[in-house]
Amino acid sequence: MDALLRSLSPRTVAMPLLALPFLLLPALAGAQAWPVKPVRLIAPFPPGGSSDLVARVVAHGLGEALGQPVITENRAGAGGSIGTAMVAKAAPDGYTLLLAGIGPIATNVHLYADVGYDPVRDLVAITPVASAPTMLVGHPSVPAKTVKELLALARRKPGALTCGSGGVGTPAHLGCEMFKLLAKVDILHVAYKGSGQAINDLIGGQIHLVFASTPVGVPNLRNGKLRGYAVTSTSRTPQAPDLPTLDEAGVSGYVLDSWWGAFMPARTPQPIIDRVATDTARVVTGGEAKERFAVLGLDPYVLSPKEFAALVRADVNRIGRLVRETGIKAD
Repeated sequence: MDALLRSLSPRTVAMPLLALPFLLLPALAGAQAWPVKPVRLIAPFPPGGSSDLVARVVAHGLGEALGQPVITENRAGAGGSIGTAMVAKAAPDGYTLLLAGIGPIATNVHLYADVGYDPVRDLVAITPVASAPTMLVGHPSVPAKTVKELLALARRKPGALTCGSGGVGTPAHLGCEMFKLLAKVDILHVAYKGSGQAINDLIGGQIHLVFASTPVGVPNLRNGKLRGYAVTSTSRTPQAPDLPTLDEAGVSGYVLDSWWGAFMPARTPQPIIDRVATDTARVVTGGEAKERFAVLGLDPYVLSPKEFAALVRADVNRIGRLVRETGIKAD
């Protein structure tokens, strides 16, 4: 072995080292040129819902910013877990994005035995894109016009009031359970197969309350079909400025915003993450996206990847505590 090493001239040893940068050039060039083909944006819910609509707004603007088509694909199932798991397992090459809300990211991991991914370990949080408070709305026949009166009624008649949702683990269900927990009241949760059914039964007077999204709640407040009590955010919403927050109205510490955000598979190269974060932020704060979000009752919402990752971790822990304390179980 020593003889072999002595036989190697400096020139012989140097040649492979000199060749190394040229061997790396294709990989470096590929990273710098990204994207060179269309990017998939996975929406983990069926077409027509809030997640799908937000995904299409982002995809349109991001495609223009990147100079390559960003194609929305709906991969629905298991409350958003199927599409989310698909992205978590995708190649970290920058060509697969996820647009998901708080359900698949922070809720499902606590409701199901195995969703197929860890939202913190297997995904990179890029930036939130939109947020919206839910609002506590009720049928006008409920003999309570304020949150204070509603709480008094619930305490006088435990279990008499009903609160509908689109299913176990949905934002409306979490809203109801958090309300019961923090206000210390007994209200019966009624799970439907979709939020539309819950709202229809609320308008029809079959149930009393729903924690509704602003795009659903606001029009029905304006036409008098429903009564508004409060919003779940930290501040009042421009969509219904007369409604107090639940914290203002006496349910101390109540905050439950819904958000949607962009994610990529873990180990995606940092330059790609930074590019997508910057371009997505520009898209959602631009005029066209803001206008389309306003129609949906949504607010543009932007954070750095580091800030968004911290928000995701906080919500995973917060909703985990809520699920444990209330005993929520998946169907």
